[in-house]
Amino acid sequence: MDLLQNNYPYFACTSEQCRELDEKTISEFGIDGFTLMETAAMQAARFIGEREGINKRGLFICGKGNNAGDALAAVRYLVQEYQHQAVIFFVSGHDDLSDDADKNYRHLEKLKTDGYKITFINEPGSLSDFDCDYITDGMLGTGLSSPLRSGYLDTTEWINRQASTIYAIDIPTGISADNGEILGDAVRADYTLTFGVKKTGFLFNGGKSHTGEIIHFKLPFSRSHIRSDGLIFDETWLDQIPEIKRKGKHKYDKGVVHVLAGSEGLTGAAIMACKSAWNTGAGAVILYAPKQLLPVYECTIPEIIKVPLGSNDDAFYKNIHTPAVLEMVEKRGGTLLVGPGIGLKPETKAFVLEILRSCEMNTILDADGLSVWQEFKDDPGKQKLENMILTPHPGEANNYLDADFKSDFERLKWTKNFTSEYSCAIFSKGNPAIFGYMENAYISGYDTTIFSRAGFGDVLSGTIAANLAISGNIELSVIRALLEGYKKAKLNKEPVSPRDIL
Repeated sequence: MDLLQNNYPYFACTSEQCRELDEKTISEFGIDGFTLMETAAMQAARFIGEREGINKRGLFICGKGNNAGDALAAVRYLVQEYQHQAVIFFVSGHDDLSDDADKNYRHLEKLKTDGYKITFINEPGSLSDFDCDYITDGMLGTGLSSPLRSGYLDTTEWINRQASTIYAIDIPTGISADNGEILGDAVRADYTLTFGVKKTGFLFNGGKSHTGEIIHFKLPFSRSHIRSDGLIFDETWLDQIPEIKRKGKHKYDKGVVHVLAGSEGLTGAAIMACKSAWNTGAGAVILYAPKQLLPVYECTIPEIIKVPLGSNDDAFYKNIHTPAVLEMVEKRGGTLLVGPGIGLKPETKAFVLEILRSCEMNTILDADGLSVWQEFKDDPGKQKLENMILTPHPGEANNYLDADFKSDFERLKWTKNFTSEYSCAIFSKGNPAIFGYMENAYISGYDTTIFSRAGFGDVLSGTIAANLAISGNIELSVIRALLEGYKKAKLNKEPVSPRDIL
């Protein structure tokens, strides 16, 4: 199931992918570049005009390419439809503009002779002579790949010192459209008015702190032309993707979660995961508890079914516990959650390996459970890797999964490569959250830093496990767990507790 694959505004694309999309739209659909520019500029002008009101003065700072062309076309609409005054400054002069930018420049020269209030200035020192209500950045677009040169750098620094509202056309100048890196310096926009598809640079590194509020406008692109690095998911998806509702006839029908979690000193992780799975709607949550820990669970999670393992001296999982677990798992079926607070003792790792190799059910491998991956991946036994969801935070990815990423954009690339190599799903924790599944990558379009505290991962794993036990759909289970957790967190004042999203 491809969630919202046909809704192209959710795609995140690199600069090269954006360029190819424009070219294919022009060459294969016959929609010329000037028409695309007009469509973009009209929408941007409408947003600025409605937000600023009539009879306002705007400063438009332009480069030489089509980013400038979009800004100049927007001026044409603003001066005619909203009676704005426009002050236009070309950082490198107006010679050698791109063809479409030059066409819009000539249109504005004519409007100026017709009496519209349009002023062209030639010296950067003149910028401060005009008291403007807002500033529009039309300097450099998605093609920027090297640090800003002196003229653009000085102008960017000047823009960032101003108190006026700043609108960036398509992407703030100075941001890498690919990875969000700051290329020398970058415009700090209040609003980024972006067209067609969103840019991966919005989601990573400095891009997140420079775009302000991202306002997306559609262009007449064909879904078949889009190559993308991922889909951006946000709260709007909750009303567009299927709900997960259990319709079991009894507690062991369509919704059983088996939990292997917790050890001495780490019982809280097991408790949070079990509560989360139960509150999500699982028909039955079965916790396999080393017997010494059983009294802790009996008084804290009475609704959870407990299967005691071993003797009264057992405070962690051992290989001798394997038969009891496998017997119940085979009898009841469902989904297996392995790892929260389970510990790293050699006997526990041997136990986890044996369980994984002996089970064929959908499995979430989380936290310390990930430590067995290197031994498991080449010898999975009965387990099919495509039935698994791995849920590492960056440290676990580096320690247990041979990751070597230095940035969140590299983390996206690593996630996609990992899922391609092993065919399993991987939920990579961080900001943004990244979920890789088959050929798809899903990237959170909201701030996930509120979840970067102990306990949230345990709650999330329990929610995913219950969703998966009920629906059997890996893709849907993870995305709904992430979005519903975020929705609950927003209802509470920070700092948010893991209990707030149970």
